[in-house]
Amino acid sequence: MWQRLLILTDAFLPPMQGTRMRNLAHNLQKAGWHCEMVCEATDLSVFPDDVVVHSFYYYPPQAGKLQRAILLANDKIFNHKEREYEQFVKQNVDVESFDVILSSSYLFPMRSVYKIATEFRKPLIVDLRDIVEQWDSIDFMQHHAKGIISKTLVKRYLNGVTAWRNKCLAYAKAVVSVSPWHVEQLKRYNANTHLIYNGFDSETFIPERVRTTTFNITYAGSIYNLLLRNPQILFEAVTLLRHQELIGNDVRLQFYVEEHIKAQLTDLARQTGIEQLLELHGFVKNNDIPRILSQSSVVLILNNSSSNRLHGILPTKLFEAIGAETPVLCLPVRDDDMQLLIAEQHCGLATDNVEQTAEFLLEQYRYWQENGYTHLCAADKQMFSRQNQAKQFDELLREVIRKQGIGNR
Repeated sequence: MWQRLLILTDAFLPPMQGTRMRNLAHNLQKAGWHCEMVCEATDLSVFPDDVVVHSFYYYPPQAGKLQRAILLANDKIFNHKEREYEQFVKQNVDVESFDVILSSSYLFPMRSVYKIATEFRKPLIVDLRDIVEQWDSIDFMQHHAKGIISKTLVKRYLNGVTAWRNKCLAYAKAVVSVSPWHVEQLKRYNANTHLIYNGFDSETFIPERVRTTTFNITYAGSIYNLLLRNPQILFEAVTLLRHQELIGNDVRLQFYVEEHIKAQLTDLARQTGIEQLLELHGFVKNNDIPRILSQSSVVLILNNSSSNRLHGILPTKLFEAIGAETPVLCLPVRDDDMQLLIAEQHCGLATDNVEQTAEFLLEQYRYWQENGYTHLCAADKQMFSRQNQAKQFDELLREVIRKQGIGNR
């Protein structure tokens, strides 16, 4: 008989696109679960037909700047968005009929999750893809705050929603996160915390030996600003190889990024003399990523480049590159989980050295010249598949239900 799972999560918009929960719901459906999902402002076209999705819109699609500003202020000061989300769930979902609730988010909608789980006395599993502790003093929300009043309001908001997150963690029957560092941090709030990596969909990321006419170094994802993620080491390494005449004009630096960062990347490429090799694109749909990675010679992963470090970041593109069996270049190196994983899996290079970067690129370039494509297979590739991830969630969910004494429906 089917077990019933209610998934409460945040927005599925580019570049995030909800790959973790979207794939999980699809795979759990195949494993005998009935899944329904509530998420904010979702593009329903990315979901399989077998998953019931309830889309919550806090900002009306046609809202103007003033209306959005008012809604944003109400949210940050009065938690208005959380209250609206909670009411939306109660009005559109038969919460009582579900065996267990799974939340997956950063901070929103933690308040709603706690209120709903406790009101309906449902066992809760909390999945945190990001945590506030990972950012140190670089908080992407505070970075955009202007002036003392704005920064004070943002800090107050972050403290408030983090407190609700911690209530959820304490109430939860189990907690899940995405890196060893995250797990150790969250065990302070709930000892029953588990590691389930982000991953790749093995039904979608099928390695293809696609021969290309150019050697494509590809980055797909947010940069935010060059203080946070900076490809300068890569640009300098490519410049070095060109000066040594070891590579030609058949190299392409392909960036699929947000609009506001394109001018800065162009300036950086111009400073290093490789502007003609740079190709700038906007965000793409998740469905296009397998094709892009299969045509990539090297997948670039940008780590924190400032003195204020990030922690435990293992981006989805790392695992998708592993799935596509495309070499990974992580810049700059940090003594962290990403460096260890890349080294253990022998799937690429993590470094902060221009000469090492150039050596790695030249090795892959020469392989590409001979074969028309590149190839690196991780030592334990299937460990990172979404299908394996779903098995881990399935076991955890069933264990929680069993301990609650909830029978099959």
